[in-house]
Amino acid sequence: MLLATLFAGSGLLTYQVYSWVAKTGTDDLQLWLQLLTGLPFAVACSLRFMRPLQRAGTGILLDAITWVVAFRLGVALAGMMYPPLGLAIAGLVGALGVVAATGIGCSRLYSRRTLTGAALIGALAGSPFGLIVNRSEQENMILAICFPLWQIAIGLWIARRCATTES
Repeated sequence: MLLATLFAGSGLLTYQVYSWVAKTGTDDLQLWLQLLTGLPFAVACSLRFMRPLQRAGTGILLDAITWVVAFRLGVALAGMMYPPLGLAIAGLVGALGVVAATGIGCSRLYSRRTLTGAALIGALAGSPFGLIVNRSEQENMILAICFPLWQIAIGLWIARRCATTES
């Protein structure tokens, strides 16, 4: 329960950072500031699961880059296909990136079973983000729910897989 609370908190913080970044000016500046949006979950995962902690900096950087890639991919795909499907693909990419980055300090995450599960969970948890397309008055509420839920789902999957021995 404590981990779910940690990831819910990181998700709410991510939403706040995302809202702030969305209000900035140019796209070039937003690209760099979007790295900040990935930091709450990256820090929560890296500091909790990486051993030795010296690898956490690399994991945090890779998680932040993963966030930008998944976000940009989601925006592009939402305009090209059914939005929940496009955001499911972005959620899948984000989940694989986070699991791979966290795996630097928890090698158990590099199993096929763990990566497959993360991809499935990331896609399922990412698809509700597609609800924000063309629903501008509900966007803030949807995002305030979606960020924590995605992070809880992926964070708990990582926790479970780091705590178990692969068969």
